[in-house]
Amino acid sequence: MVSERMRLRLERLLDEADAAADRHDWKALLRLANDALLIKEANEDAKAFFEWAERGSSSLRGNDP
Repeated sequence: MVSERMRLRLERLLDEADAAADRHDWKALLRLANDALLIKEANEDAKAFFEWAERGSSSLRGNDP
């Protein structure tokens, strides 16, 4: 269980991650998702953003699966 302060910080990070995803800013999305996971490792949204950022970064390098 995280404190109220950390819960609010987590929400802000996820909001910023959502905006980064809209811009296809994979580097920012990866950083923000990672920061959110550092607060709460089990956060499903942060995990999904992190995976999305990795796939987006990979597709830019021409490494589509």
